[in-house]
Amino acid sequence: MSSQDRPDHRQALPAGHQLGNCRVVRVLGAGGFGITYLCEHARLGVQVAVKEYLPNEIAVRDGTAVHPKSAGDRERFEWGLSRFLDEARTLARFEHPNVVRVRDCFEANNTAYIVMDYEDGEPLDALLERHGTLTEAQLKRVVLPVADGLRQVHAAGFLHRDVKPSNIFVRRSDESPVLLDFGSARQALGRKSRSMTAIASAGYSPPEQYESQGDQGAWTDIYALSALCHRAITGEAPVEAPRRTGEVARSRADPQQSLAAAGVAGYSSGLLEAVDWGLRLVETERPQGLGDWLARMGERTSAKRSANYSSWAGRQADGAEPKAGAQRNASNTIATGRTGVERSILFITELVTRLMRGSLGLARSFWLFGLTPLVSSSVAFAGVEFPGRSTGMGWASYLVAVCYFVPVWVGIWRAASAYQGWRGWANLAQIYVLVHVVAMVVVGILGLLEAVEAPPVSRRRRPRAFLR
Repeated sequence: MSSQDRPDHRQALPAGHQLGNCRVVRVLGAGGFGITYLCEHARLGVQVAVKEYLPNEIAVRDGTAVHPKSAGDRERFEWGLSRFLDEARTLARFEHPNVVRVRDCFEANNTAYIVMDYEDGEPLDALLERHGTLTEAQLKRVVLPVADGLRQVHAAGFLHRDVKPSNIFVRRSDESPVLLDFGSARQALGRKSRSMTAIASAGYSPPEQYESQGDQGAWTDIYALSALCHRAITGEAPVEAPRRTGEVARSRADPQQSLAAAGVAGYSSGLLEAVDWGLRLVETERPQGLGDWLARMGERTSAKRSANYSSWAGRQADGAEPKAGAQRNASNTIATGRTGVERSILFITELVTRLMRGSLGLARSFWLFGLTPLVSSSVAFAGVEFPGRSTGMGWASYLVAVCYFVPVWVGIWRAASAYQGWRGWANLAQIYVLVHVVAMVVVGILGLLEAVEAPPVSRRRRPRAFLR
């Protein structure tokens, strides 16, 4: 049966329909806020996932165009459409291996579309349904990289607002997780329409997401991430927030039991305490940032350590193949099974690509001007002239060079940290940065000493030409 024959896909565009540079292949999923399609991108020659804005509560498709159901729904429809496009533009700024990559957004058919990388994998909720629970090592293999991606999202002043197992995919290629389907625009539309329950995820959404004026922040995503951990540890999602708040308001005990007090076997006390802390009803009593939450868990880092945890393979049924899901991150290069030369080429390609995309918000031209002195100084360090009064390199030139080096150092370090291939190359890149930093410091110190010890240079004024 084709996807168009399914009742939940009645409003989907037909296979073969052209959306800009994308041709619809099939429907990947549909919800109350829109429909996601698998498409072939004609210009890039790759498969992409395209998300269409179609809130079925207030909009309907007429042919290929989307229209508000009534004149009274038009304001909410257009307001939500604006938020949808704003979200796409914000997400396009993020480049993290564990956060879905947004490539483009455009308007057509009286609505809007977001073009994302297509991830080939299986949703976490399907894995949990098959396995029941996860070990602590397997749970951290998922949670730590996702938390690292969320930290970048939060640092940019943005929230996910819909963290749950169905919005996390585990890639088929290397079993790394990727966070999908941000619910920020959906949440904004819910506030506009006062229909909050429809966009909250039972068991995973905190109390403030059920309130039209709820105080939301990083603690909101932390609640959802803690709820996800609770599901993976116990096999059940936490008690829904409205029921919990209702019981507490009636002076009854919170129906949500403490995992740390129960002492679940096979899990560290730090992990259980972090989950309990993140699931507190009052937002001010929860961790205010993911750094605090991870520290309680006993983790100082996240994605960097995730590769050390055990694979899903040990928990899968014999002969079980992951189901085909949504999407694959084109920027994620996997070095498994490749030769040393191939690993080297992949690493250098990805490193340069990340730098040239304008990391840290800097223009590409800045990287060009920064990489040039970086490479030339590396080659010439053995015979470099130290900055002093009697040398060819003055202090002004030295300081300008350092100003160029700093963002390049940071960019290489961050690119190496996010690299998902062979860690040997990533470590060598970071060692190179450290060596270069030390070398520049030594150059500065020696130049300062030379400037102090050098005798004053007498300057004789040349006579003007007309006096000769």
